[in-house]
Amino acid sequence: MARKMKKVRSRLSLILALFMLLALAAGCGKTGSDSPTPSTPPTTTGTSPDATPDTPSGPPVIDQIVVGTTQIGHFNPAMIGHDMASNDLIFDRLFRMDPATGEFYSDIFESMEWSEDGLILTCKMYENIYFSNGQNATAEDALYSFLCLAEPWAVPVMLSNSQLDVDWTRENGYVDKYTVQFKVKKQHFLFQNTDVVLVCKEWAESVGYDSEDWYYNTVVSGRYEVVEYVPGSHYVARARPDYWNIEKEGPHVVQEYYIKVYPDTSVAFMDLELGNVDFMIVSTNDYARWEKNPIEGVDMLVKSNGSVMNFVFGFNNNEVWFDKRVREAIAIGIDWNAMGETLYREMFEPSDSLVPKSSPYYISPDAPREFNPEKAKQLLAEAGYGPGELKLYARTFQDYKDMMEIFQGLAGNIGIEVTIEFGDATSVIPYWGQGGATDFGFYAFSMGTAAQDVWTNSTFLMVPGGIPWYTLPFPEAMDIWKDVSSIDPAARMKASQEFQKYVYENIYTVSFAAQRGALGFNSNKIPRDILDRHTSTAIGGFLFGRMGMLSAGW
Repeated sequence: MARKMKKVRSRLSLILALFMLLALAAGCGKTGSDSPTPSTPPTTTGTSPDATPDTPSGPPVIDQIVVGTTQIGHFNPAMIGHDMASNDLIFDRLFRMDPATGEFYSDIFESMEWSEDGLILTCKMYENIYFSNGQNATAEDALYSFLCLAEPWAVPVMLSNSQLDVDWTRENGYVDKYTVQFKVKKQHFLFQNTDVVLVCKEWAESVGYDSEDWYYNTVVSGRYEVVEYVPGSHYVARARPDYWNIEKEGPHVVQEYYIKVYPDTSVAFMDLELGNVDFMIVSTNDYARWEKNPIEGVDMLVKSNGSVMNFVFGFNNNEVWFDKRVREAIAIGIDWNAMGETLYREMFEPSDSLVPKSSPYYISPDAPREFNPEKAKQLLAEAGYGPGELKLYARTFQDYKDMMEIFQGLAGNIGIEVTIEFGDATSVIPYWGQGGATDFGFYAFSMGTAAQDVWTNSTFLMVPGGIPWYTLPFPEAMDIWKDVSSIDPAARMKASQEFQKYVYENIYTVSFAAQRGALGFNSNKIPRDILDRHTSTAIGGFLFGRMGMLSAGW
């Protein structure tokens, strides 16, 4: 069954489309420090724009954008519960990726160069970066930013997730005042997508790591700073007129973001309809209602989150899957489009490969498969299974009950008997890890991937030490897959396309639905083309690019 890790920092139903502006993350019970006079969100109804028109002298200016959400978090980037979207407005990031092209860039490094062996990344900083306290950012801050997120408890996590060599330290990472280098254990293109924000070392050490200033009153380097925080109610991120890179990026368009907490998304959606909310993540039900009866001044943008839902064969638990005829019977005997439409309703987008069609790595892997239950029954008979003779068992998460039961019914239509038991993560994952019998399941990288890459979407099949039952046991698979993480863009693209084709032709998974999310927005304030241009994925916004794309450069 699909792996769905229940991390405190992410409520997956909330982070669908955690990008673009400011939105959610798990809340924290700490109280903030004294704040300036509160800003007040618009309370009038209607959809009249809150922006001056375009003029020859520059872009329009929007006084305030109100973001509706159900939870707000803190701003300590090192701790669980930080508001990833807000942090992308208030902090510059060491590394970023353009999801449309797969190319890497940085807010703070003007150049990034790999050594010939691909194990050392040397980064040269801009020399005019200034924090909100007036401090000039140097290599010491960049190095501290990487390592302070590992104190006092997360060193193994940071080193593992970022692929940093265990021998890398602040001392051997320092080159000169504005140059740093990172040594990695092995080549991996996603090292440059490591989630690290720029922290002011002098400020951080002066207040102490346990200071509440880290949570609600931090020194920042980005275009905005949080000037007000009321737990459980709202916070305000206001444009910094002294932002160090404003001359290059352009003047502020949005002067202030007001993030307002609602008891649930439906209540927030009603305020979006009334014109009191300008941007929010929209539930499937509210999206369906809007699609049937569109509202003037309210528009929707539906985007893939960069990942795909797959049916996964348990090769290591059931030898039946080594017969390609049985795999093909599943691939053509299940009405995957009907399943996707039932599960995702208006959000359903068919997918025939490991990555969605929005991915720069996507290729149409081969001729489309046609739903053919009669041929599926014939293939099963050729493989030696009469009606009801092929029996499958799965133990999986309660959260996937609908998906599994739909499959159970559709499999019964071609004579496969399916038994399912449900549990929670604490019972299911240990059972899988110990080799408990699970013959099949479903998988999508539910956090989404801004990179929309094959590596992230296929590690569940290929990484040793993962869940045993769905790991591909074929040496040739690893031989093709090994270069999907190459730092060489051409080699990575070639391997990514070859692996998609290999998996499709051999029917090693059945990909059937792109994972998507809906964004509702005030079309009188936020131009659709701007939103569409800057939001290539619907999840994982903290990974893919500047949250404040509405703040400059329209």
